Amino acid sequence: MNCQLRHYSTHGDDTTHRDATKFTSKAEPHQHDIQVAHPLNLHKPYITTNLPEGGQGSSKPHKHAPTPLTTSLTKRIHAHGPMPVSFFMQECLFNENHGYYSTKSHIFGKEGDFITSPEISSIFSEMMALWVVSEAEKLHAERKKYLGKYQSTSDEPLELCIVELGPGRGTLIKDILKTIEKTGKWNGKDGNPLVKPRVVLVEKSPVLREEQRSNLQQKAVFDSATREATNCISYANASIEWKSTLEEIIMEEEEKEKRAEEAIEKLAPSQGTPPRELTAPPAPIILLAHEFFDALPVNQFQYTEKGWCEYMVDTDEDSSSPEHFKYVLSPGSTPNCLLAKARAKVSPLWVNKYQTQEQKLGRNLEVSSDAITYMQQIGHLLHLRTGSALIVDYGYRAEIADNDLVLTMQGIKEHKNVHPLSEPGLVDLSTFVDFYLLMRSVSHIPTIRAAKVLSQRDFLYRMGIDARMMRLMMHEAISDKDIQNVYSAFTRLTDPADMGDRFKMLCISTNDLPTAFEDIRAKG
Repeated sequence: MNCQLRHYSTHGDDTTHRDATKFTSKAEPHQHDIQVAHPLNLHKPYITTNLPEGGQGSSKPHKHAPTPLTTSLTKRIHAHGPMPVSFFMQECLFNENHGYYSTKSHIFGKEGDFITSPEISSIFSEMMALWVVSEAEKLHAERKKYLGKYQSTSDEPLELCIVELGPGRGTLIKDILKTIEKTGKWNGKDGNPLVKPRVVLVEKSPVLREEQRSNLQQKAVFDSATREATNCISYANASIEWKSTLEEIIMEEEEKEKRAEEAIEKLAPSQGTPPRELTAPPAPIILLAHEFFDALPVNQFQYTEKGWCEYMVDTDEDSSSPEHFKYVLSPGSTPNCLLAKARAKVSPLWVNKYQTQEQKLGRNLEVSSDAITYMQQIGHLLHLRTGSALIVDYGYRAEIADNDLVLTMQGIKEHKNVHPLSEPGLVDLSTFVDFYLLMRSVSHIPTIRAAKVLSQRDFLYRMGIDARMMRLMMHEAISDKDIQNVYSAFTRLTDPADMGDRFKMLCISTNDLPTAFEDIRAKG
């Protein structure tokens, strides 16, 4: 079932990208062996599943050594019954004391478990930087039109907030800021800055926060009260700060808006037009989410003769299995099955193709309520501030139709595919992103415009990656080995059989059509 795809870095090491497992529409997820199940009553029988191919052990398998999370999750299942896949995934990745992202020190790169596009080559980040600069120029032009009403203020630099969700080690934003600084794109002809960047990194993990600070900090910024180095100044003179959630940023903006409205109401009519600081539109936002949504927990479902049933995680007492947990299927509907019903109603595939009971039986759906929440928060933030959001991840192309959806949760450890239920807290878990669902999640916001989803290949070519590659390869100081490395990275990022097609780009914006993107209503 699991056809593993290896991705080789430009340095020749056998490092695996996060989308290492390729799922096909005809695959039977979890390779089910039907028994019978109930997620809430341990005395009822279960529908259980075999291990995926990647999780098969030796001919004489033995149980993996239990992790701290193995113990706590087992106790919870014994007390309350099998748990939804979303809860298992949430605990494995984000448990405060034992979660993968909360505690693991080596996640990315050769010494970690997987690599991301910015770590394959900085050429990827350079293309992202060009896109950010292009969008900032549009925002600056709009801002200047407004500020032009106020004499002596039209030459003020654009206050721009760049938000990155799940910034990993900070490689992407670091390369973007370094590229901008090196090219001087945000400097005016007189040398004065055109843009005043403020970067907000949304990161919960204290381990990753410190790694990000180490990569980005050029100058520490100390808190006046505690005298601790909380924020920092980085490349392109950008201020860097951290938030734990996107909701924190939204609450700050709503509070600013409320204070401004209250101040305007208190102005006497004789004071005339309110001052610019109370009426000027807030600083716009460019939000980046690179391989963020694939790590959000999902619920998994199958359509049965009884309607929608939910996949759960139960303990595996079978001594012939190396895992401590197994998948089970509820014998009837669970509260979460409402997610499957709602998703199926807006699915072109389910509406147009799966119309009879026979066509629906055995079909699966995977839904992330967290993805819906985050996407709506992104839309709301852009509605408050104006700007654009660029989401980059591997998943299904959105506007054409759903693929014949399968269950896509996969585990990666040390650049190898492992069973997703093995060694909780030590294995990276991710899923294919449902771009159609992301787009539908913001369709109700009147100020938000979604562009047509692009493949990573199309986006990078439109941003000029081929020309950039040629300039690098023709540089007089480049060695033959470096030429091979540059070309290998280019191929890996753009080849449709590699990352070029599996990775998609979704952009939503409050402005005109974003750079490189097409109107979603365009043909093709």
